[in-house]
Amino acid sequence: MRILKKLLEIICKNINKGNGLKHLCQVLNLPIEQTIVVEDAGNDVEALKVAGLAVVMDNAIDEIKQYGDVIVSDCDHDGCVEAIKNYLLEE
Repeated sequence: MRILKKLLEIICKNINKGNGLKHLCQVLNLPIEQTIVVEDAGNDVEALKVAGLAVVMDNAIDEIKQYGDVIVSDCDHDGCVEAIKNYLLEE
């Protein structure tokens, strides 16, 4: 069996995860430099650009990887857990 995955996102102009992260930081009174995002797709670029630490999953396409400060394992190999342990819970 062959499964084709397609995705269509329709959003308002200038609405993206980066702007959402900025807004959340303002609401929480948190410096954006203290944020970490873990991302893997094209709709994540703006968040990767503004976060304090941009973590990219290894399963992301190369075009997305260029925006990461670090690359962790892919989704099937606990990349998000790796990011949390290595960067969020570091002493």
